[in-house]
Amino acid sequence: MKLVKVDRVHSEQEVEILQNLGVNAITVTLSSDSRFNDMRSIDKNRISSIKKIIRENTLFIGELSFENCFNFLDFVIDVKFDYIQLYSERNQTLPIKFCKQLKSKGIGFIYSSLEASYDTDPSWILRDIPDQLESNTDFFQVDLLPDVNDSWQFLKEKCPDFPDELQLSDINDLASKYSLLVTTDFSEENIEEIVASLQNIKGISFVLGNNPIRNDIHYFNYSEVLKILQKLTL
Repeated sequence: MKLVKVDRVHSEQEVEILQNLGVNAITVTLSSDSRFNDMRSIDKNRISSIKKIIRENTLFIGELSFENCFNFLDFVIDVKFDYIQLYSERNQTLPIKFCKQLKSKGIGFIYSSLEASYDTDPSWILRDIPDQLESNTDFFQVDLLPDVNDSWQFLKEKCPDFPDELQLSDINDLASKYSLLVTTDFSEENIEEIVASLQNIKGISFVLGNNPIRNDIHYFNYSEVLKILQKLTL
């Protein structure tokens, strides 16, 4: 069964509704998020409250920025998240020590902030990740063509005209070697096709957000995700 993951979940009500719609991985954001100007980062009390309603078959994931990860290490261990997801800005030093400390406590690691545009060589997608970090990473989350309008249509219909550009087969090949989670411009119309076409990926991720600071990332409002999930059967 593939993972259906929703990032930046904000409340107990959202958690209950998402789980009822088949979401089996819930991510909460612990620290301020430089990608958005919104209120979806939540405090420790709410995180503890949400933890109580996470179902047995649902993964509970905490999201942190690289620069804040060590400030939350004790709390992360106390909550006993299943995974911690780290996002970064470009050229930040990757905290291998932090990932190893998580592993020693039985907490997995998800590396997000990976992007693949149409002119990306597939071998470059993971090239900046040191071997030590790669070996301690359980999932890699990749945003497909975040800088292109109608990303999925472009990848499916335009890229095949240019063999040197990123192809669906490249994503599937990479997903056969690494545990990939993907996000892109999911919609009610394309969600089933995307999941069927990317058969080697481990799952899909929806990033909830409002008022983005950047214009080259995929994100969704909450009501939009609910409509898409109602179209999805795995």
